[in-house]
Amino acid sequence: MPRPPVVPAEDKLRVVLMVLAREVTVAQAARMHNVSEQTVANWRKRFLDGGLAAFAGPAPSRAPGQDAALRRETEKLKAALVDVQVEVRVWRTASDRLPPLRELEAIRLDAGMPVWRFCQVIHVPRRTYTRWLSTARAGKPVPSLSAAR
Repeated sequence: MPRPPVVPAEDKLRVVLMVLAREVTVAQAARMHNVSEQTVANWRKRFLDGGLAAFAGPAPSRAPGQDAALRRETEKLKAALVDVQVEVRVWRTASDRLPPLRELEAIRLDAGMPVWRFCQVIHVPRRTYTRWLSTARAGKPVPSLSAAR
């Protein structure tokens, strides 16, 4: 017995809707598309089962591991955005040199960045920055920050 013709999904939907609306019978629809009555009945059953599944609850739209991958990508993008925001704030404060250390620390703390990451973003060696912090905490004057550039 030859294989039934491949019918596009849009045509199947149109046939099923016509049968459900009682515009045509299953037999008439089968003759119009050169398929068996059983095939049209199967299309109708699959269509109705799919509708029932849609009402039963949300179907998983993604693969199980895809959610975790999307979360990781979102976190990376958020981190990149924070980096850019910090860099813009630092350079908006002082265009040709670094702003005072207290402003730098305020920006870093607002962003919730660790010192090592903040130093990468503002292009200052971590050791230099931590030395500035310890000098400031000791109450001594911090050397000119423009020298780090």
